[in-house]
Amino acid sequence: MFSALKPGLTLFAVSAIAALALSFTYMITEKPIEAQNAAAQERSRLELLPDADTFEEMDVTSARAVTSALKGKADGRTVGYVIGISVSGYGGVMDMLVGVDDGNAVTGVKIMNHSETPGLGANASQESFTDKYKGKTGPFTVTKSVASGENEIDAITSATITTTAVTDGVNAAVEFAAASARGDVGQ
Repeated sequence: MFSALKPGLTLFAVSAIAALALSFTYMITEKPIEAQNAAAQERSRLELLPDADTFEEMDVTSARAVTSALKGKADGRTVGYVIGISVSGYGGVMDMLVGVDDGNAVTGVKIMNHSETPGLGANASQESFTDKYKGKTGPFTVTKSVASGENEIDAITSATITTTAVTDGVNAAVEFAAASARGDVGQ
């Protein structure tokens, strides 16, 4: 009878050891991963809003697609906002940070996390695409032909859904920044 249980017990023992090893590894790496993520967020904030020397967290409970917002300040005055956005792209949720200055112009877009198709929608995270928003105030629209207007964004070939998602997210960030500057939200 023991010979019939031996393969099951062996599998159980191997699984238990693997689970313990995995949980031990997680415990060891959890804090360094959190520190790396926090450092990446800080670098992105400073990259998106370089004029700010301090950041103040804002309330985002009523904002469309906005998951977080920081008011950037320098010498006590607001110089802009860094706004966290979460939108649905072709491959799933896309998380990004959008910088908007005090004149409501986009200072930059950084896609922090996405599951878009490599070589197609994933190209949305490249600077050659995200720089199309820089210096403009929106609202932005997506076009499948050559962009002719100031705020028209050329769709990435075969990735219109991704392009539209990023554009919707940038528009939501610009709207939030404008409303915050007016004192309507985020205070």
